[in-house]
Amino acid sequence: MAGDLDVAPSDLTRVAARNGGVFSYAQVMARIHGYPGQFDVMPEFGPLFAGPTVAWRDPETGKVIETPRALLAVATYLDSIQRG
Repeated sequence: MAGDLDVAPSDLTRVAARNGGVFSYAQVMARIHGYPGQFDVMPEFGPLFAGPTVAWRDPETGKVIETPRALLAVATYLDSIQRG
């Protein structure tokens, strides 16, 4: 279906490759959901991410961030499909 779109979708299997081989959970989750002062929430995901949260430790900064469980699941899935 991608060929039928006016704008080609991003290749989400190459997020890490575009970031020097590093999959940054914080950057990916900020892009999808938004964190204060970074990005706005994508409205279509708002209800999904309004559910339970988990304490997630950012491996890059060591900060613990209360993060919607569903958002962490999306980021974990995207990490699992990365290719070089």
